[in-house]
Amino acid sequence: MQYQDIINPEHCFRGILLSALQFDGAEVTADTVEFTGITFTSQTLAAAFASSANKTLIFYQCEFEEIYLTDLKFEQDLLFCQCTFLDNFRLMSSVFSKSIWFPHCTFYKHFSLKASQFTGSVHLESVSFYGEGGLSLRGVSCQNIYLDLGVKGPADMIWLNEVSVAGVLSIGGDFRSEIQIFNRQDEVSGIKMPIGHLCIGSECYQNEKANLTRSSADIRVFGYEFDTVTLRNVEMNSLYLSELIAKNVTVFSSHVQKDIELKNLKVMQSVSLSEVMVGRNLKLENCDIQSRISLANSSVSQCTYLEDVQTAKAEAVDLYRFISTRFYTNVPDIFVGKAKFNLFSPRKFAGLVQCSSNKSMEEQYSNLKHWFHDTGKLAYEDMAFFHMRDMSAAGILTKFVLGRVFGWGVRISNIALSSVMVILLFAALYFLSPNALSVKESCLLSIQSFSGAFFGSWATTLDSKNDLLFLVALQSYVGVFFITTFVGAYIRKLLR
Repeated sequence: MQYQDIINPEHCFRGILLSALQFDGAEVTADTVEFTGITFTSQTLAAAFASSANKTLIFYQCEFEEIYLTDLKFEQDLLFCQCTFLDNFRLMSSVFSKSIWFPHCTFYKHFSLKASQFTGSVHLESVSFYGEGGLSLRGVSCQNIYLDLGVKGPADMIWLNEVSVAGVLSIGGDFRSEIQIFNRQDEVSGIKMPIGHLCIGSECYQNEKANLTRSSADIRVFGYEFDTVTLRNVEMNSLYLSELIAKNVTVFSSHVQKDIELKNLKVMQSVSLSEVMVGRNLKLENCDIQSRISLANSSVSQCTYLEDVQTAKAEAVDLYRFISTRFYTNVPDIFVGKAKFNLFSPRKFAGLVQCSSNKSMEEQYSNLKHWFHDTGKLAYEDMAFFHMRDMSAAGILTKFVLGRVFGWGVRISNIALSSVMVILLFAALYFLSPNALSVKESCLLSIQSFSGAFFGSWATTLDSKNDLLFLVALQSYVGVFFITTFVGAYIRKLLR
């Protein structure tokens, strides 16, 4: 019988490849020992290990009383299949040249492989825990850890602290207690422990639902360096990721009853929280994200905090159909990015990921407008309102007149600049009229006409059919409209 791990970090493929399965020939079973339906104690199990040190050991439907063994060495695979562990099981500080397997085993008390070293993997697929007791893999070093495919978690805590995993740490099932993955359990250290890929709730095959994951307690990950962190189709109480280095962090199609907190992360590519429902707050604090933050199609019941977050990419934040009751950020420039200055419009929100349709962009700007208003960032609120109206404008003429000329009623500089341009335009018309006005007289008349007052006595000498009177009257009406709009916009700003 030959065993071989099948590993694919992206999808967590794994299994046993049996090149031969036959029990009636000594040639095939010479390197394999099987125990079926036997009850073991620490002493009898140690004796079984000692008598078959260089063979693959298979325990099938066996029962185990309290087991406490340390400092053992195994040259071949160790397989417990459909076994029942009635008391504590501790196999600690041991060295395994290959893998250890516990498929469909049942544990009634504590389980520990603390400080054991594996060249292969730790397989805990479909295990069940009943009664008191937790699970500890503290200090384990191995190729992969598979704690998934319908695991029924223990009542006590799951300690995956200080583990070193070159390939995949996969978690899936129904968990009643907190899951901890700390690089240091009892001390603070700047050294980042390595884990290749952290997968929670990820399915082995696209169309299966074999790895549905529910946790009535928190999931806490601290101080590790990952290739990727992926959570899919997970229901959990809270999620805390802090002091991590990773290429990508992805939470997809999940439900969090309380909070998600991402703190002090350094992400080489992107952070994606897509189709995630958060019952209370979402917090991203002091994160350095080189590519993109995606909150698309997610919802937060209370408040979203985006504090001290840095991004290197221009289009860094995706808020497509993101819903949050409130949104607080102390780095609003993350949405503006490196937008260029424009005389007749505020800087664009170049930090937003641009959508193909104006309707989608209008929704994002509308949300930003409300969030900036709630947090008192009124200048950014006006910017968001301006771009929101730009996206909803029906035609080019509407966008030009109401947007560029009158600044959608929120950009006073547009109204002021447009007023100056109107004054200069009418001054040119006065200068070119047959009345032979000088440049100075034309400018003075245009300024007076724009305000509609103080023409002086010279106007009474003009013929009522003179075209100049028509231009003056026209400019007066236009000027009143501009002045009224300017005063209204200015009073609005003062009242806020």
